[in-house]
Amino acid sequence: MVVNFDDSRKILVKFCMLQFFFKFKHWIGNLFDSSVNYSKTDPNQNSKSQNNNNMAMFNYGVGGNEVKVDANEAIQEIQENKSLIVSQLTTEESYTPEVITGLKTVEDVFKHFQPSVSVQHETEDGGIVEEEFRFQNLGDFTPKSLTQKSDYLQQLSMEQEQYNKIVRQLKTNKILRNMLENDQTRAAFIEVLKEVAQELEK
Repeated sequence: MVVNFDDSRKILVKFCMLQFFFKFKHWIGNLFDSSVNYSKTDPNQNSKSQNNNNMAMFNYGVGGNEVKVDANEAIQEIQENKSLIVSQLTTEESYTPEVITGLKTVEDVFKHFQPSVSVQHETEDGGIVEEEFRFQNLGDFTPKSLTQKSDYLQQLSMEQEQYNKIVRQLKTNKILRNMLENDQTRAAFIEVLKEVAQELEK
């Protein structure tokens, strides 16, 4: 007797499929019987389970889902666009840990610790300018506030403003730009500026 390999493979596949269907039918029957018995013993629990299943089914969709906020929530979540900076804002280091209580506001923290820092500015000629910055509130950390509290930074800010004005003039004033492009007119213009500077210094 000769057995074809293709026929035996088909028989094996059919046998596996029948086994799978019988097991699946048996599993469905057990699942249905357990759910029926469970609903008979505790109908309230069954209704809660159905509600939870319905909620799980419809807890998705296009767009966002509503997340109800608990009215008794005592701690608010920190927004994602907030940053927390922890740094030593004073040059005086404490050798022993100190626990401070009673500070309820940011102003109280600044009044107690009185943060300050000493800074050394390097000038264009290599010199050193020492300044001390004292911080009384969060607004003192902005570039504008730091500039207002520093004589050296105010001087640099004025020079920057003057340079920006010169750049705007060079971009918009064609006569001035053409004059500076020529060597003779540029030299004459520089001499005039020197004379004006000497007159202002008198």
